[in-house]
Parts: sequence; C-alpha cells; structure tokens
Amino acid sequence: MDIFESLTSAFNTAGKKARRAYDSTKLELRVKGYEKEQRETFNEIGRIIYKSHKQGVSPDNTRLEVLFVNSDNIAFRIAQLNKTIQEIKKQNATAKPKQEGAMTAETDIHEFAKLSRKDGDLKIRRTAEGIQVLRFCAACGGANPPTEAACATCGYVFKKLEEDKTE
Repeated sequence: MDIFESLTSAFNTAGKKARRAYDSTKLELRVKGYEKEQRETFNEIGRIIYKSHKQGVSPDNTRLEVLFVNSDNIAFRIAQLNKTIQEIKKQNATAKPKQEGAMTAETDIHEFAKLSRKDGDLKIRRTAEGIQVLRFCAACGGANPPTEAACATCGYVFKKLEEDKTE
C-alpha cells in the first residue's frame, strides 16, 4: 500500500467518523425534543388530576389514558433513539471498516425517521401484550387504531393511507 492509499484510507475513516458524530448529535437533539414533549405530557396529566381534585370530581380517565399512551410512545421513541446513538458511538469508537450487513448511521436514521408524527403515519408500539400498530393524530397527537378514519380524542379526520386508497 503506498502513501496515497494510506492517506485516502485515513481520510475516508475520518469522514465516516465525522458523519457518525453528526448523526449522533442530530439524534441527541431529537431526543431532547421528545424529552420536552414528555415533560409537557406529564404536566398536562398533573393539571388534569389537580384540577379534578380541586373541583372534587373524578378526573377525565379517557383523556388521561390518551396522555398515558402518548407518554409510553414518547418513552419508546426516546429509548430507541438512545439505543441508536449508543450504536453509532460504538461504531465510532471501533472505527473498523464496514462489515457486510452491518447497520450504518444512515440506515438507523432513516429507520427512526418513520417515528415522526405526520398525518396518517402508522407507528409500532411495544406493550406487555405484544406489538401494536397505532395511527397518530396530527391535531392532538392522540394514539388511535390504524383502521380508524378519525381521531377518537378530537375527531380529526385522517387522510387515507396508500393501502386504503387501493381497496
């Protein structure tokens, strides 16, 4: 191997490390956003409970259940992103050439991009009963079964999914 090949290899490795560091930072910022959303959800739960206590009535269990489900979904997203961040940092620490079939930062980011809340997006949620697929409302963020045409919380009408259009 001559000096140019060595330099090329070194620059390629440095470039990959820089890309992974960038991807890791990008995901960490996404985690911060979800953590803020989680705090807001907890605050809303507290407001509902405190308000019902002050009024001497039972809290709105339907709304609380929606908030609990949303909180669980946020926690799941945070855990998945943190797992990906750790994998990226581990890859950067080892800095070995990519092995066949190994996960890359780029595929990890594309995989988790599916977790953003867009109208009609279906999300996978892991529960004690198994894995559930949910549809999130673009208006209120409520979790709904994927077959629902409208949000159970606020009544927002979902756009049809590609699968629904073909039927």
